[in-house]
Amino acid sequence: TDEGASSHEKSFRKPAPGMLLAAQEILELDLQNSLLIGDRESDIEAGFNAGIRNLFLVNPEVVLGGNHESFNSLHECLVRLKEIF
Repeated sequence: TDEGASSHEKSFRKPAPGMLLAAQEILELDLQNSLLIGDRESDIEAGFNAGIRNLFLVNPEVVLGGNHESFNSLHECLVRLKEIF
């Protein structure tokens, strides 16, 4: 739980984008032109909250609406990435 966590610590817990924004600053990433592959709803939400628009969910047990593509396996996701990039 977040009980007792500082606001800084909370900003690094998904779906907050803190860890992605920190990586952006440290690594000089262009998040709008980056992609994120995750296996949990919170991964996709964090990516969206950080401004990442290329979001890919790999988990056959999670069904989400929204601005991402979903796959049953990492292999399926990688085939799709090869098609579009």
